[in-house]
Amino acid sequence: MPNPEVPPVKPLQPHKTALIVGGSSGIGAALVQTLVENSYCVAVVARREAILSKLCEEVNQSA
Repeated sequence: MPNPEVPPVKPLQPHKTALIVGGSSGIGAALVQTLVENSYCVAVVARREAILSKLCEEVNQSA
């Protein structure tokens, strides 16, 4: 029997999360943009740091 003094616990809402490898350009960059627009928390990995930094700035400004 539930304790009437303790409110029921709501389950945690799952967060939409994605990891994109090779996300600094092309399909990866487009996927990053799309996921961010759809409220995903996105982690991006790429070899070209300067291009990746630019993408992150653009995505953060549009979010």
